[in-house]
Amino acid sequence: MVPDSGNLIDDLLWIQRDQVQMFADPLVQKSLAGFLDHLKSDKGLEDSFVAEFFLPRRSATKDVIGRAVLRQEIDEPADLEWICDKLTGPLVMRALFPALGPIDEDLARLTATDTAMGLSWPSPAATTT
Repeated sequence: MVPDSGNLIDDLLWIQRDQVQMFADPLVQKSLAGFLDHLKSDKGLEDSFVAEFFLPRRSATKDVIGRAVLRQEIDEPADLEWICDKLTGPLVMRALFPALGPIDEDLARLTATDTAMGLSWPSPAATTT
């Protein structure tokens, strides 16, 4: 469960720091490519991985976005799945290809801020109240 800090950027940053910690782990980086390849040939493992790994993280992101909408920080986004992809994708890429750059606090901040800005954060309604 993602803590409710009361604002979108801090909640997204919490999510990203958690993901950075996981994807920066040397074991994850060394085994991720092989594991993802194995998922292609084992439907049961793929289904379990999605259900137990991806869906809880995506649900947390959707909760964060939903709270920001309720606080009128942002408008309801058209595609919540894309928002989830946008947060996790850069971390996966850097875990698979370490030469692309570090998985660190700077990446957590960049992805959280970029995602918030893509959601038109803060909304004009939030800044005028």
